[in-house]
Amino acid sequence: MPRWLASLSGAFLLCAIPAPGADDAPAQAASPTPAAEPAGPSVENSLVKVFSVMRYPDAYRPWTKQAPSDATASGVVIEGKRILTNAHVVLYASQIQVQANQAGDKISATVEVVAPGIDLAVLKLDDESFFDSHPPLHRASTLPDVKDPVLVYGYPTGGTTLSITKGIVSRIEFTNYSYPVSGLRIQIDAAINPGDSGGPAVAGSSMIGLAFSHLGGAENIGYIIPCEEIELFLKGAPRAPTRASRRSSTSCRPSRTRRFART
Repeated sequence: MPRWLASLSGAFLLCAIPAPGADDAPAQAASPTPAAEPAGPSVENSLVKVFSVMRYPDAYRPWTKQAPSDATASGVVIEGKRILTNAHVVLYASQIQVQANQAGDKISATVEVVAPGIDLAVLKLDDESFFDSHPPLHRASTLPDVKDPVLVYGYPTGGTTLSITKGIVSRIEFTNYSYPVSGLRIQIDAAINPGDSGGPAVAGSSMIGLAFSHLGGAENIGYIIPCEEIELFLKGAPRAPTRASRRSSTSCRPSRTRRFART
């Protein structure tokens, strides 16, 4: 197992890996929150479902890789005819495809930039005509306030269609992601489950961050990467499209007091 995967401690990375013959675990329930209306069709039209075929390194046989495994996650359209998702969704992917909300066709994608340290990645599509009918989602320019209502959009396990969960912003803090990367992180109490990785968290009509993990062994503790960190990542991306920007290490480290486990 790669060192960066072995060192994860504190929350679940939320890339859904189907288990043949097994039912998905019940979704984590969100606590009662102030009313938050869905941001509308424009948000849903900017979402995609990401399909990855993963080939992880084999620590016992370093000259080869592990057997392929399928995983699904979420993504959001951003400016420049690109898609933003999490690094752990595509880092070891040998094949990537995306599918628009309520659309049957899958489109092949490639990784343009990946930054494991801050757990962000940018995808480019082989067919850019996709973006003619799928506009980028507007990102907020400021941090939300604690107790602001928030909606999380994604494609978690338990179904195949779009899921929307509701909660509030519980905490905003500067913390460790993974050594040596630190940054702002937003905690919310909206349900975030495997498959939600890469899905936008929306307040009002603007995206305030990207879902990437939840705290294992706890209830209603999910984490999103705020737009402030996303902007830093994207500013570095065009200057080094084949490298991982300044955020380079492993995927996430939301807490030093708990152990991470992948889902």
